[in-house]
Amino acid sequence: MDINYIAEQLKVLGHPVRLTIAIGLLNNECSVTKMSEVLNMSQASVSRHLALLRNFDIVEGKRNGTQICYYLKDPKIAKMVKSLLEE
Repeated sequence: MDINYIAEQLKVLGHPVRLTIAIGLLNNECSVTKMSEVLNMSQASVSRHLALLRNFDIVEGKRNGTQICYYLKDPKIAKMVKSLLEE
C-alpha cells in the first residue's frame, strides 16, 4: 500500500466537481457529453477533471461507438464514496 498515492487520490476527489463526477458514476457509466449537460460545464472542463481522475486510477473509459463512457474503476473508491453519502 502506497500511502502517498492514496493521499493523492483523496486530494483529487476533494474537488467538488470531481467528487460529483464520482458520485454520478457510482451506478451508471456516462459520457463527457452527458456529464457536461448535467454539471452545466463545458466538455473541455469536464474532460480536464476526468483526466485527473483517470491519472489516479479512479475512473476508466471504454469506447461505445464514437463516445467514451466513463465508470469508476476502483471498487474501493466506489465503496468509500458510497459510505460518504450514508447518513
